[in-house]
Amino acid sequence: MYDLGPTHDPRGIGRVAKSLLSALTNQNGTVRRNPKAILPTIYFFPSIHWCPNILPSHSVVMVHDTTPLSLWQFFPDSLGEWLNEFFQIASQASRMVTISLSARDEVAKHLLIEQDRISVINNGITDLTSEIKSEDITIPDIPYVTYIGASDPHKNIDVVLSALALNTKCDIGIAVIGSACDDVADRSRIWGLDQSLVFPMGKLSDGALVSVLRQSIALVMPSLYEGFGLPPFEAALAGVPSICSNRPAHNELLAGAALFVNPFLADAWLEAIRTLQHDRLQAEALATKASAIARTLTWERAAEQLVKVFTETAEQI
Repeated sequence: MYDLGPTHDPRGIGRVAKSLLSALTNQNGTVRRNPKAILPTIYFFPSIHWCPNILPSHSVVMVHDTTPLSLWQFFPDSLGEWLNEFFQIASQASRMVTISLSARDEVAKHLLIEQDRISVINNGITDLTSEIKSEDITIPDIPYVTYIGASDPHKNIDVVLSALALNTKCDIGIAVIGSACDDVADRSRIWGLDQSLVFPMGKLSDGALVSVLRQSIALVMPSLYEGFGLPPFEAALAGVPSICSNRPAHNELLAGAALFVNPFLADAWLEAIRTLQHDRLQAEALATKASAIARTLTWERAAEQLVKVFTETAEQI
């Protein structure tokens, strides 16, 4: 039984839940089953955020990350929910699933779950380039980097804004896509960044997003922690390299396939941006390596691994 609640989540959790459901649906009829075996029903919850407080028997629960616990200083209002409700839900689950090795380590540490009860299934990567259509969108007319996401403190967009403010030539801008647009003007003023270098683009269609990405120097992902991090892989499939914080799960999943920078050093971010601006061979090499990794991360593969978890869970009952 697949809990459909998370498919309505407007965040990345919703995208993952819908993609997994679609891949599992496409596998229907191709998964081998022993017709003589009578296995119990397995309940799958693709996000712990949508679980009931009392789980049905034989439940598999997915935790995408434990950011509010790993970076508790930024999430004082969420600590109670995680330490009480989510802790109890995790303790009831027959099995947990998460999306990277570093996320598994955090789940085990913060929710006190044995690692052998946690399966790691990497997200699939959707090739957004297949969605390109003719759209009326204005591309910045100066060299720029692209940021996708929110402006929550742990997303750390400020380090990129402050890096660009250090650029005395004022010849590199930033295209901001997503909810960070809501306050990017105010945040950039704090760092003294010339407003003519900031391009808030709001929420874009996949095709428009790819168009913006392809004209940029690089995708920047300065977050202090991610359970997985889809944008660098999506950018790579569009032929664009990424500059990421040297933190999990970026440095786990993109090892050797991105530039990694100290998340707190603005001058290091400016140097990395300048490097990829002027060294296009290195930029292309990084994008190619990341694209090769991305092409191994399919939703079909994730669905196959998930079915294996369901089967193993049922057989252990």
